[in-house]
Amino acid sequence: MLISIITSTYNEYQTGELKLAIASVLQQTYKHWEMIIIGDCTPYGEKIERLIAELNDARVQFFNMGKRSGLESPGTIPKIKGISLARGELLAFLDSDNEYFPDHLARSLEAFVKNPSLDLVYGDTLVKISNVKYQMSN
Repeated sequence: MLISIITSTYNEYQTGELKLAIASVLQQTYKHWEMIIIGDCTPYGEKIERLIAELNDARVQFFNMGKRSGLESPGTIPKIKGISLARGELLAFLDSDNEYFPDHLARSLEAFVKNPSLDLVYGDTLVKISNVKYQMSN
């Protein structure tokens, strides 16, 4: 089952956060996904295109909108654009300043398979604070 991951971005390339978000998707244990990154008229479009070309992974795609969607609802219009491009049976959203745990997609899919009446699955969250060491436990 194909999972479409929708990510909107504006300036997260500059901070390095987008690269971490992409890396977290590439490290997923479930491999049947596509990642659609929508730039909200980001000034870093060419750099993002080069980054994705270097990945050499056709599952990761980038589209840069020609006009900024506005500050009233940042990310909403790009996400809607991403949904219109998605081919997956399931949609997942990943903000460009966030990362997935390696088993996020596998666990989400498992929840949908076990409970077909579900409309939404929400995963674990870990908030990172600078200069703090983290350890995951079960």
